[in-house]
Amino acid sequence: MPLSSKPYWFVLGREPLLSLAEILAATKVTTFNWLQPNIVSILSAQEPGPLVKQLGGTVKIAKELAHNVTLASFPDICLSFLTPLPGKIVFGLSFYQSESGKAHLTTKDLETLGKAIKRAGKNQGRSVRYIQNRTPILSSATVFHNGLVDRGVEFLIVPKGNSFMLARTVALQPFEDFSKRDYGRPASDARSGMLPPKLALMLLNFSGAPLSASILDPFCGSGTILMEALMRGFSTVSGSDVSPKAIADSQKNIDWLKGQWKTISGQAKLEVGDVQSLVDRLPAHSIDAIVTEPFLGPPQTGHASPAELENSSNDLLALYFTSFQQFKKILRPGGVIIFVVPRFKKTNGWLTISERLVPKLVQLGFVPQALLPPSLHSEPFLLYHRPDQHVAREIWKFVIPNN
Repeated sequence: MPLSSKPYWFVLGREPLLSLAEILAATKVTTFNWLQPNIVSILSAQEPGPLVKQLGGTVKIAKELAHNVTLASFPDICLSFLTPLPGKIVFGLSFYQSESGKAHLTTKDLETLGKAIKRAGKNQGRSVRYIQNRTPILSSATVFHNGLVDRGVEFLIVPKGNSFMLARTVALQPFEDFSKRDYGRPASDARSGMLPPKLALMLLNFSGAPLSASILDPFCGSGTILMEALMRGFSTVSGSDVSPKAIADSQKNIDWLKGQWKTISGQAKLEVGDVQSLVDRLPAHSIDAIVTEPFLGPPQTGHASPAELENSSNDLLALYFTSFQQFKKILRPGGVIIFVVPRFKKTNGWLTISERLVPKLVQLGFVPQALLPPSLHSEPFLLYHRPDQHVAREIWKFVIPNN
């Protein structure tokens, strides 16, 4: 399929660097342009509808329409893209403003533009409905429930100097499906099932593994990563956990998933077992990729003493190092590991584990591989963290060289 003549805009999620790293890993593209702190422009040959379903960190994909749009020309330019629509015209406007943008639009400005476009359409004898903004950016739910992708148009507006760029949303993240898999599944556990499905999918994409690869989650909990791997189309997924309840929950959730999404054809193998016994249960060099969020320690409420945090980090350091000793024996040469390492909030900063863990893993023969080019991000890992959380996730990628 030939490359699109105009680029697509990818509207990134709450963690833009994570979202960008996922896009680069999933699409194999190497060239992109930042339009905003949360929008990148990519010349992509992949169909946006299927692609957005494969990504956990992209909120919208839009097709670029025009550059150097002035406020005076807005109604005519927008109407030129609305006129070909059959029947009643339905449209909305979303304005993405960067801190450095010279051109700015308030919700009142958007309302004025929207009404001007609506009047121009009615002057042509068309029935027009404008989805009015409460905030500068229309939510995905508003776009979806008003049919602004399949029946209407959501115009995305980005400032460029003293004028604007314009794009049209062509694909939305399936937010209702993610919510269903998060909150609708029959079995969950606050201790073993806190990983959001979107992040689980991102971890899988970071691996860069083909869908034919054998995927293992040795800390599978209630099965979130395994579920997203099956949704993504991986044919062979395996999960283990030291907790019999976790394995029972995983099986229940996967059975439910296959009942809800009939197109799933992959198979999942589950078994109870400690990570330290992986080599006794799996053939040597039989796994292509390990994607996992391991045990992150006891739940943190912000009241742990420095000594308690230090003890917890020491226990996790020992667990993770032992795990990688096992991983080295079951991974194929060239195998990949996506691994979450926690860091704990202290009164004066963070208590990290990776500073002690990673040098030990390098001695074992593992090579850390940056998820983004150094020009974009100086650290080899990416951080996933909400300000109110006491535990942050460092997302690491390790590879075993072929030789």
